[in-house]
Amino acid sequence: MVGLYEILPTELWAAILTFLPLPDLEAFNQTSKYSHKVAQKCLKTQRDLFREASTFKIDGFCERGCTPWHAPVVQVLREPFFGSYIRELDIDVMNADKTLAVCLGMNPGSTRRDFVSDSDMSLLLRAAETCFADWFDIPQHPDYRERLFNSVNALEVSALLTLLVCNLPNLRVLTLSTGYSGGMAELTWLSALAQRIHLRGNARGNAPLLGHEPFSRLEHLKGDSFEGFYGLDSKCIAPFIALPSVKWFETPQNHHRGFDWPCWLPRSNLREIVLDESSIPEEAIRAFAAKALKGPCVIRQAWTARRDGDTPHATWNRLEIPYEGAPAKDHIVELRVDRDP
Repeated sequence: MVGLYEILPTELWAAILTFLPLPDLEAFNQTSKYSHKVAQKCLKTQRDLFREASTFKIDGFCERGCTPWHAPVVQVLREPFFGSYIRELDIDVMNADKTLAVCLGMNPGSTRRDFVSDSDMSLLLRAAETCFADWFDIPQHPDYRERLFNSVNALEVSALLTLLVCNLPNLRVLTLSTGYSGGMAELTWLSALAQRIHLRGNARGNAPLLGHEPFSRLEHLKGDSFEGFYGLDSKCIAPFIALPSVKWFETPQNHHRGFDWPCWLPRSNLREIVLDESSIPEEAIRAFAAKALKGPCVIRQAWTARRDGDTPHATWNRLEIPYEGAPAKDHIVELRVDRDP
């Protein structure tokens, strides 16, 4: 006897199955011989998307054929499942415009817009409208919409990166290398997004992030997040490491002031901080741990000479908050000569 689902033509099934993510499509594929037959084309497409997304690197994507930086954003916007499969995002902000600069150099007289089709720009602007409505429609800042649209039209990295992360619902690992004079301060829209997420949470009583919100599943933040010569841009990075899901943070840090912590942010849920090349004095790291970290948490510092040449005497390279809410007197501070983990 022919099942009711077999009455539908295979072309219609192919159209229906494009709405299924890979796990659901795999399950459908195993339900019957007929479902296996009609699912093969979509299954191959989704598996290819999954494999490509698992190795998705912004810089690698853009280096192929001097592709301008907006191209991977457009791909994610056009293929939502592709964005849902991306778990790691790695971007060197310092070099984000390098490939576009190469394109412009190869085509004298060209402008940024010469590398963006009308359909791609329309897609980017629709995504900007959604992003604005969800996060930046603030009565106190009526100019935000125009500023965001101008940034997208100019293909500014901060605006494009913000559109991108808003469409990566399962992002787990974010690597941001911003080792140049502006540091994280150059990522104005991305930093504003992280701040808006916290302010939205404060308005609803610090309720957990919903699954569809940006950064809701982010666990690991790393990168060379320097503010030029002076070390970590802690003012801009703090909203990211305060996100409730973030548990690990890795970055070089070389600054005698250590970390600042805005009073409006909640304490961080970080479980481990790794400072690869650092010289933070003990009093600075103790002050940071006391006001910024909920605990338990371990901070590891690989001691190195400070960039300004005035390096303090090493008195610690491991600080541990042994349990949640541990007072400063219970923090364990050690200087391990072998620097074993």
